[in-house]
Amino acid sequence: MSYEEEVEFIKPFIDRAREGEISTIDEIKKLFEKRINKTVHKTIIYRLLKRHNWRKIVPIAEHPKTKKTAEI
Repeated sequence: MSYEEEVEFIKPFIDRAREGEISTIDEIKKLFEKRINKTVHKTIIYRLLKRHNWRKIVPIAEHPKTKKTAEI
């Protein structure tokens, strides 16, 4: 798959992410395998996403405006 084809492939996932939806590696892997008619290892998908600067954003543990209480 060329770089341009990869961009076209991941575009729907990026659009969904902008809407707040979550895409999993398993979901992306299944669609990728269907598109190329071949079974691939998960690392192929991780490398594809890394090539396109995709990164996992993890929510912070607490709200930033939460008042901190002093522990004694």
